[in-house]
Amino acid sequence: MYKNIWVGSVLILIFITGWRLFERDLIGDNYHLNNKDDMYIPQSEKGMVDFLRKTIRKDEEFLTLTGEGGWYYFLNKPCPVRFNIIQFALTPDFQQEVIDDFEKKNIKYVLYSNTNGCDQMDGFTNTHRIPLILNYVNKHYHPFKTINQNQLWIKNTLLTTSMVNP
Repeated sequence: MYKNIWVGSVLILIFITGWRLFERDLIGDNYHLNNKDDMYIPQSEKGMVDFLRKTIRKDEEFLTLTGEGGWYYFLNKPCPVRFNIIQFALTPDFQQEVIDDFEKKNIKYVLYSNTNGCDQMDGFTNTHRIPLILNYVNKHYHPFKTINQNQLWIKNTLLTTSMVNP
């Protein structure tokens, strides 16, 4: 008998709480479910996101060295390597795995750096944290375009003088 009273009380409480959430639109106020994703792109990155959305083809890949996994979401492209935050590839074996992916996949564009500081928030830069990957990128990619301090590099084999943006 007490079990039925307890279950009934819990169900009434759930109903009242659920009713209040919807009546006061507390879910919409707190979670902004009706907002477009573009609203959440930082102003400093909008120009580069727009450029990449127009530029990257379906068969091309993009990788960021900035430590910001959100780029893949905003571009609707999966990360082409196992480490969507590249700084997690700390060991030489993990870095070699990333380099092997560079060799196997069509990674045309690399977001090399920006001013958000996610790639050095603990005081260590990519030069110290992922030197093998950085050496590979420095050798096989070249600066292509900078928009709002977001420096994009392009694969050397694809670089032509008409594409370079000084």
